[in-house]
Amino acid sequence: MLKNINPLFIIALLLIITACSKDDPEHSHEGELIDKVTLTITNQAGGDPQIIIWEDDDHADEGDHDHDHGDEGEHVEIDLAPNSTYDVEVKFENTQNPDGVENITLEVIEEADEHHVFYELVGLSNNFSIVSAEDDYEDSEGNALNIKTTWTTGAAESGDIRLYLIHDPDSKIGDTRADFGDGGNDAEVDYKIHVE
Repeated sequence: MLKNINPLFIIALLLIITACSKDDPEHSHEGELIDKVTLTITNQAGGDPQIIIWEDDDHADEGDHDHDHGDEGEHVEIDLAPNSTYDVEVKFENTQNPDGVENITLEVIEEADEHHVFYELVGLSNNFSIVSAEDDYEDSEGNALNIKTTWTTGAAESGDIRLYLIHDPDSKIGDTRADFGDGGNDAEVDYKIHVE
């Protein structure tokens, strides 16, 4: 009975079975392990910079680190002066190996086409702005990476900023996280901003 089966039919059947059994997630990416995000905030009018550190306790080895801030989702407080302009630089790190802390920022810059830093403003007026700095890094299309940004404040107010490091964004232009598509979040940190 098997002698009457066309060999092309068997090959086609095998291809269909292989294709159907393949697990291929819609959006997969090799994300970076980032458990420490540091913002260096310098008032252009002068003074010492603020060093704002967020650490993810869920991925950290508790025996080797002091954690200034809690788990992902908790707000980190930032105090800014009204009517001021700040230079802000972000640094991403993997601190899992205390003998060899990995500066992920260098990889993000090297792979600029596959990454984008986005700051989403929540509850802040139009007088508060974040734009790419003149000396920021760019991808091959000339899109700013937002490793270096300029923050400008207006009148006294409070609100939130959520920082995203997006891996493989569909777009690099937008006002909300949804505008950047389904790329993964390598980092996501919430900051509570006080302009006073």
